[in-house]
Amino acid sequence: MRSLLLLSAIVAISGCSDNQQPTTPVNSRSASGDAALSQGPQTNSKPQPGPVAFTKITTYYGPNETIAGSSAGGASVQCPAGSVPTGGGYMLYTCGGTVPFLHVSVPTGPLDTPTGWTAAVDNTQAGSAPVSLQAWVLCAS
Repeated sequence: MRSLLLLSAIVAISGCSDNQQPTTPVNSRSASGDAALSQGPQTNSKPQPGPVAFTKITTYYGPNETIAGSSAGGASVQCPAGSVPTGGGYMLYTCGGTVPFLHVSVPTGPLDTPTGWTAAVDNTQAGSAPVSLQAWVLCAS
């Protein structure tokens, strides 16, 4: 039993030696090349500033749109000029009646340059009552 404990201790100590090889993949780039890549473009050995980024996210709410029972409708909201939507959603307020079916909750405008957010519901189910729908959007500027 003592020899088993002694053997286990020797294995544990030898596994903790300072002469272990690194376990990361070997890379053909030198250490100085890695540092230059992580700093971005270089001019006269000085890092150059990166692109200007958005610094503020603001939530904007559209008007409450009333969708009558037995009808369909939607609500939308736009980001102000100079900002872009980063996400959005809707709030649906009901008071009795059947809950309407949500058609969409998507960005508005062209797919490559959206400008706001829109949501639409189908409130034509049996037992439907008027509902209020409000879209909201997160805009980065």
